[in-house]
Amino acid sequence: MIRSTVVTTLFLVFLEVLGARQHVSVLSGTVDGGKAAMFMGLLYALTFFTVVVLGPPALLTGVLLRARQSSQSTADAHP
Repeated sequence: MIRSTVVTTLFLVFLEVLGARQHVSVLSGTVDGGKAAMFMGLLYALTFFTVVVLGPPALLTGVLLRARQSSQSTADAHP
């Protein structure tokens, strides 16, 4: 969970560096730059919403699962 959240966030940063953010205007119906710009805008929007909406719960779940596994392995080591 933690790894997938980090990878998705890094992909969003990569799209930001490529300049895909300026093409998000496709959501309002104004396509400027053709099909490639439309694709970049949609990809950026989907990645952004994934990071913002699904990222925090996935990260929290991953941290809690890791803490639970760590506490179980500590409990198993010391009977």
